[in-house]
Amino acid sequence: LRGEPSPAPSVAPKCAGATGVAADAEIESLVRAGRLIEGIKLYRERHRVGLKEAKDAVEALQARLR
Repeated sequence: LRGEPSPAPSVAPKCAGATGVAADAEIESLVRAGRLIEGIKLYRERHRVGLKEAKDAVEALQARLR
């Protein structure tokens, strides 16, 4: 719908297939290793979202892993 903000992205978008799951496992590994910037870059590449969306998603993942 136009004019309405879209919901915040989750770490695993509903449209993600096997590649999305593998990417999320790799992103989780990067976050666990404290390599957030690399995780954000990978999230952006795999999920085709902007910097803010990727940063928010990776930071949410980091908070869940604590």
